Amino acid sequence: MNIVCIPVSDDRGLRAPVAPSLDTAPVLLFVDASTLAHRAFPNEAQRRRSRGCDPCEALDDATMDAVIVASIDEGTLERLARRGVPVLGGASGTAADAISAYMAGKLRVLAGPAR
Repeated sequence: MNIVCIPVSDDRGLRAPVAPSLDTAPVLLFVDASTLAHRAFPNEAQRRRSRGCDPCEALDDATMDAVIVASIDEGTLERLARRGVPVLGGASGTAADAISAYMAGKLRVLAGPAR
């Protein structure tokens, strides 16, 4: 399994648009990049914060091999890097587009080792 987390704008599975930023994404989509099986989780932490969310808190109990983002703030990137979670940036379009770019090696490694 190769589980990736993609922050998305709504709960439409692989058709959901990639959210502009991990910090404000209303939904976190976990995708098995091998099978495309996926599961969406509301970003509960986002609702508890007045200025965006603490995505590291939202991901605390999650098992994942990488996080794919359009963009990410430096503080969040550093916290994920300390946890050893690879972060890849430059995702755009839908979650399906992001997975395709990930599998093709077209995303920038922002933190951690590449797949």
